[in-house]
Amino acid sequence: MSLAIGLALIVFDLIVSVIETYKTISAIKSESTPIMKDLNQALDEDNDGDGTEGFQDKYGLPVVNSNARQTNEERYLRTHLDDGSTVEDCVRVFREMCEMPLDDDLLLFECNSLSPYEERFMFSLVRQYPDGEGEYYQLRVLLEFEPDNINRRIVESKWSDTVPDFWQYIENSKAYKYACNHKAKRVVIMLEET
Repeated sequence: MSLAIGLALIVFDLIVSVIETYKTISAIKSESTPIMKDLNQALDEDNDGDGTEGFQDKYGLPVVNSNARQTNEERYLRTHLDDGSTVEDCVRVFREMCEMPLDDDLLLFECNSLSPYEERFMFSLVRQYPDGEGEYYQLRVLLEFEPDNINRRIVESKWSDTVPDFWQYIENSKAYKYACNHKAKRVVIMLEET
C-alpha cells in the first residue's frame, strides 16, 4: 500500500513539474509579461549600440547577445523565416538581412550531407563578422533535408570573396536547384561564435 502511495506522489510531483515548466516557458516566450515587454523594448532601443542598459539596471539581469545590431539581424531572420520557408524564401530573406550594414563581414554558402550526429543534407547560408574581441560571430540559416542518392553527391562551399556574384552563384548551384524541388524538413536559424 505504501508503495502505491509513494508512486502516486512521484507521478503527481512529475505532473506538477511539467505544468510549472510549461508555465515558465510560456511566460518567457510571451510578451505579455512585464519583464519580457521591458526586454523587448530595451532591445529595440539603440542606446550606445547596446539598448539594454535600462533593462539591466531595472532587473539586475545580464542580457545575453546584447549587441543590438546583431540581435536585430537575428530577429529579422526569425521574423521572416520558419519551418515552412522554401529555399527561395531563405535566400531572399538572408540576402535582405545582408543589406543591413556591418563592418568587415563575409558570406558563406555551403552544402553537404556530412554530419557527425545524423544523416541529413544541409543547405547553409552564413554571415560572419567580428565580435569586437578578436573572434567572429556566425549568423546561419540552415535548411535540413532527408538524405537521398542525389543530395549525397552535392558538396559545395563558397565564400563571398571567392566568386564575382555570390547570389547568382547560389541560384545557379546544384544544391539550390535540388532544394527548390524538395521540401526541407526544417529551417534552423542560429548564432554561433568562433
